[in-house]
Parts: sequence; structure tokens; C-alpha cells
Amino acid sequence: MFPRFLIAVLCLALLPLFTSKAAEVTTVPVQLFASSENAGYEVYRAMDGNADTMWHTQFSAAPQVHLCPHPIACGYHYACGYDHPGATVPTAPGFMSLTDGVKRLSWLDVPNDSKATNTAQSRLFGIARQNGNNPRGPHALGIDLGNVYPLTGFSYTPRREQGNGSFGKYELYAAKETQNGIAVFGEPIAKGEFSGQENSYIIDFGKTVEARYLKFVAISSLNGDAFGSIAECQPISAGYRFVASGSGQLQPGARFVARIPDTPNDPALQERIDEWNLLAERFKTPLYWDAIKDEVASPASLILPEDRDPLDVLVRRVLAMAKDMGFTNSHTIKEFADRSRAFK
Repeated sequence: MFPRFLIAVLCLALLPLFTSKAAEVTTVPVQLFASSENAGYEVYRAMDGNADTMWHTQFSAAPQVHLCPHPIACGYHYACGYDHPGATVPTAPGFMSLTDGVKRLSWLDVPNDSKATNTAQSRLFGIARQNGNNPRGPHALGIDLGNVYPLTGFSYTPRREQGNGSFGKYELYAAKETQNGIAVFGEPIAKGEFSGQENSYIIDFGKTVEARYLKFVAISSLNGDAFGSIAECQPISAGYRFVASGSGQLQPGARFVARIPDTPNDPALQERIDEWNLLAERFKTPLYWDAIKDEVASPASLILPEDRDPLDVLVRRVLAMAKDMGFTNSHTIKEFADRSRAFK
């Protein structure tokens, strides 16, 4: 078997980008629910890691979910304009092309009935879903962390310049368990009023709170308007970073892998970056890889649960190719490179 350093040499174009991974910080995907949301300002934007986007209650149009009609055709590409909340299995083994009139495939473990999903989440968080433009407050955001975490606080970043919907008086609830599908929140873990003078705020619990569910309520807006908005918010737990999915639905076992920024002035490096980013996006679709594992010619083509990042996938694929070529440890890197070019 080839040492990992050999693969590192072959992936030299990528290695400068593999800076110290914050292994001490685990990114956790979470699910959000809000009393209202507007197209382009969906609820996930309150925890997407980008303070330049925001969640905002509906003021013009409700958001629409655009599921990719056939993810196999786009390859779950990170640049695809559709949502990929679940992986699909081809209608028949080997089916890849998208023909005229093809029906949308069913999604694995993802409810097609958005009304039923909203009803369940509304019940879970005790947040009434409001339809239509300019619904009156209070407005609320529900967060499901997926598991119980030790929380010491909560951060809130209002929209720039404290505009429409910025929280004024607030209450924050935390729950560890549910009863009959309802989170047991009890009294607020924190409450108060934001001054409107800071770019961001930290709500310090003063103790460690074990919780899975959070509810952040705007009792009133800072400016007295009818809206609610959040640029970013984050439960604070040492060693964890919580991020919401753009699709609003995530598969069990889905993982977030950091993407590498584009380098438009270096086409050769950009090709390698595109490969990394595409593989990074595919770490979000474990159901797909599990569904096709018995149909692929080689397990090297899969993304496995033990893979840490795209480099692990690339290593396995290069090793499989080297084995197919009869390459052994006695060969030099140059010989392997020459044989690889001929093999292609």
C-alpha cells in the first residue's frame, strides 16, 4: 500500500490550502423554524455563518423550495441552483440521463408535505406559523441542535444599521427534552432588551445549560415595526459551531466540509479547487452513497462514513488507480506520474 505522503505529493496543488483545520471545533448542522419568512430571507440565513445575509419575516412573498428535479444529472454540484435536501436513487441501475418528461424522483427521508412538516415544527417549538405579508409580532425563531449540548450563552447579530425587524425586547428559552412532540421550555433562560447601539450581543447564561431546543422570541422590535429579522445568531458551546442548512432539511449523518475560495486568476488551481468543493458538497448526501454502495464497480468511488474530508476520498481513489496499474512501493513518484499519464 502507498504511503499517504505519496498522495500528498500528487495533490501538491491542494496542500497549501489545507491549513490547520480547526479539529478542535466541530461544525454541527441544525434545523430552524420561524414564525414567518420571506423569499430570499429564509430562516436558515439566521445561522448560515454569513452576517451579510439575514432572516426576515414575510414582507413581499413566501419562500419556495426548489428541489433539484434530478440530482443525478447535476451530480449534486455545489453550484447547482436547486436545493438537495435528500439524495435520490436512480430509477434503474445505471440510469444517469435526464430525459424529456421525466418525473421528479421521490426524496429519501424528506417529507414532501411541507404543510405537515411546518405543523410538526410549530408544535415542537410552540411557534405559530403566520402567513401573508407584514404579520404582527411577537416573532420567534426555533432551533433544533439535533442533540443535547452544554450551552453557556447565545450570540445575536442584528441586521446592519439596526434596521427593520431588529430585536428590541426579547426572551430566550432552552429545553433538553420533549413531551408528546413538544419541547419542554419552561421559564426563559434569559430575557431583556437590546440597546440598538452594538453590532452584536452576547447573552451570558452565567451557568452551563444542557439543551437541544432553543426558542428566541422578539417580544417587540427595536423600531416598533411589525417585522422580525436576524443577521446571525449562535448558541455558544465550547468546541462547537452550529450552522443551518440552506435546504432546511438535512439527511442523518450529513456533514459540513469547508469549501476552498475560488482563484479565478489561476485556472489550473481552480480545477483542483472545483474538485475539492464538489466532493465537500457530496458529504451532505450520505443516504445516496449508502444506497448505491452495492451497485458501484469500486468502493473507491464512494464517500464513506469514515472519510474526514475530500483528501481522504482522493487518497483512496489514487490508491485504487495505482493498484489497477500494478504500481508497487518500489516505483518512484516520477514513474507513477509517467504511468498515470499513459493510463489516462
